[in-house]
Amino acid sequence: MKPGLATHDRAMVVAVGLFVLLGLKPLRADDSEAPRAIFVMQPDGSAVRRVVFIENFRWLAAPRWSHDGKRLAFAALGPKPSRCLMVDVSGRNLSDLGLGKRPDWSPDDKQIIFEAAGDHGATVSVQNADGKGSSALVTGGGPRWSPDGSQIAVLRPLRILDMVQGGERPVFDETDRVAETLGAAWSPDGQRLAAVVRRNTATELLIVAASEPITAPRVRWQGALDGGIDWSPDGRRIAVSIRDHQLAARRLYLLDPDGTDPPALILGQQGDNCEPAWSPDGGHLAFASSRSDAAGASLAMAAPGGRLELVRTHDKGGTVFSAAFSPDSRLAFLGGDVAHREMQVWDLMKDEVLLNIKMPGIFVAISPDGLRAACAELAGNDVQLLNLDHGTVIRSFAHGAQVIFVQFSPDGSRLASAGVDNTACVFDAATGAELTRMAHEGAVKQVAFSPDGKLLATACGDKKVHLWNATTGKLIRQLEHPAAPWSIAFSADGRRLASGTGGEQIGRWSDFDVQPATDYAVRIWDVETGNLALQLTGHTDSIASVAFAPDGKRIVSASLDRSLRLWDAQSGEELSRVAGKGWVTRSIFSSDGTLVLATGGAEKNMQTNRWYEAPNERVRLFKITQPGARPVKASP
Repeated sequence: MKPGLATHDRAMVVAVGLFVLLGLKPLRADDSEAPRAIFVMQPDGSAVRRVVFIENFRWLAAPRWSHDGKRLAFAALGPKPSRCLMVDVSGRNLSDLGLGKRPDWSPDDKQIIFEAAGDHGATVSVQNADGKGSSALVTGGGPRWSPDGSQIAVLRPLRILDMVQGGERPVFDETDRVAETLGAAWSPDGQRLAAVVRRNTATELLIVAASEPITAPRVRWQGALDGGIDWSPDGRRIAVSIRDHQLAARRLYLLDPDGTDPPALILGQQGDNCEPAWSPDGGHLAFASSRSDAAGASLAMAAPGGRLELVRTHDKGGTVFSAAFSPDSRLAFLGGDVAHREMQVWDLMKDEVLLNIKMPGIFVAISPDGLRAACAELAGNDVQLLNLDHGTVIRSFAHGAQVIFVQFSPDGSRLASAGVDNTACVFDAATGAELTRMAHEGAVKQVAFSPDGKLLATACGDKKVHLWNATTGKLIRQLEHPAAPWSIAFSADGRRLASGTGGEQIGRWSDFDVQPATDYAVRIWDVETGNLALQLTGHTDSIASVAFAPDGKRIVSASLDRSLRLWDAQSGEELSRVAGKGWVTRSIFSSDGTLVLATGGAEKNMQTNRWYEAPNERVRLFKITQPGARPVKASP
């Protein structure tokens, strides 16, 4: 097995030991008042992932990438004295660099420069990356190393230190009338500086030559900038944070340093976002944020509309019937296929397989803590609970018949299964004990816990969706359908339920013999009243999967009509469609709502009983982009 999952437990032990040494307390994923954390995302706002957060500090700030792209240095601020810390981009191996803030790496990653508190104000200091050998350089703050390491830009006031010849020179003179510099960043060639300054009662982004003689600065933009600024490695974009007064929060924007267009908003943001930092390859931005998706909680998409854009495909070797995202959406757990009878853990960021599990688990789920997984075996009567790091079986849950769907409760304490024996079961995930069993008048195709874990919805071949008390197993309500509901999903607020219908199945589930139906619609129901709120039509075959986006504004559906479709959950409008050669068996959103994972990869001809492969469609990762997106003018 490749490193990554296997080292997780050891990394956690190291991290916990470090927190004890520092007198810190790791924040639990279910804490409601999370401090500001460090996140990473792609420049288009997709694939948002939290890297690190620490409870005992009020917020984390000023992330900076090492030049090898493997680590982030950042500051932990208030109420304790500010400290500079370092962590792997994976979120592992947290280490303490000592007192200070606003760290930055030397070009060879061997030293850290930072702002330290001094007897007569802030001081710029430098030390080895292991935290040793600290020495003060000059008074000032916010230091930024030049790309070649020969110079350092320092704030208060903005000036350039010559690390080779010694001495320093100012960037602005009295004629520039700069009252204060809030932040500065070097261009990748080291020839220019971008600086956020206050002058003439306004906040401006200035571009100025860094070499002597320093010429008059050019005003690139004026508005509510806060000083967070970084230049992309290719020199074509600058990332800035700008305050949106209507939202009472900051947002991240991109602009062309040599252009004239206003900054373009990065879509999909939530919370107060600031201090962007480009990765060395330009593929990601690190930033500090108050967004509350500590463990994959609901996020808001930025705007209505959207389309599905293919990011990459993965060929598992045979039909993939099911998949699940890890809570941080970095990993995908892929259900087994009939041919290879194995499951996989796929790292989406690195596009590599971390683990092959030799077990024919067809339907899969991942626990909310990301440490365990469950699978329903092909032709098996039990559900297996696995250690996701190693793929070893922890325990079995005796359903008693073939299981065709599994799901964890939101707190991970229970596991629900759907069986062809016309029952749904809820088990204690810690002991394997059966807690309740709900009888139906047809095969149960899917189960879904409500977000608060109080309800269990079941999709049944009796043409009904049943709502049960998930603790007692008492039937609360039934939702009548014109055809058998194949798929169900709750919205994140628990107020709505989506269902997708299809034809009745003949014989064994694995044969995929399905009678034609007269109804292939996605329906949205009011959970409290049981009333039908909206009907989405367009599919022409059974709808194997439905899912709400975390913000509740979109729905994605997968169908045996070979299409994956994105819908507006408020109006019912079809926003985007991807058509292929094979069935689409499962579609799920990432925790931040910006990605969709779809599985499938084959089709069965019902007349000839032959299977036809579609290798490029076995596992597909899509991002949701805004059609015809234009730069959004920032609030001045």
